[in-house]
Amino acid sequence: MDARPRPTDAQRARATAPARDHINSRARRRPKSARIFAPAHERVADTHRMARAATAADLLPRSQPQPFDALGVLSEIDGDKQLQVTVVTLGADGCTFRSPVPFRPGETYTLRIGTGPLYLASTLKIVASRDRSDGQFDVATSFV
Repeated sequence: MDARPRPTDAQRARATAPARDHINSRARRRPKSARIFAPAHERVADTHRMARAATAADLLPRSQPQPFDALGVLSEIDGDKQLQVTVVTLGADGCTFRSPVPFRPGETYTLRIGTGPLYLASTLKIVASRDRSDGQFDVATSFV
């Protein structure tokens, strides 16, 4: 006689049944409304932007800031004070430059990059300023 317990009918049926995980995976998916309002770590990415109406900001081209190494002249809007800075990155929305002095967020300046007849000039708003270990300051800006 065998000392092992005999499996029940339900245990035998489970052991011999084919694995259905891949067959019914779509049927067990949560409805789209549950996926949209789910917590952030469970949300499905809306790569085609179909979950909401497009806004003007969605239609504008987005660009990543590109590394850029050029000297620029920063000047006050109303004054004649100028400061030479090194532009580190340049993007469609703004730029980052390295400065010997800190700046307060919210201030507005004019930046001119380049000399001679070809130059880039824009008004920019200071977004952030943080100190570096070498005594310089990294200043993030956005174009106005």
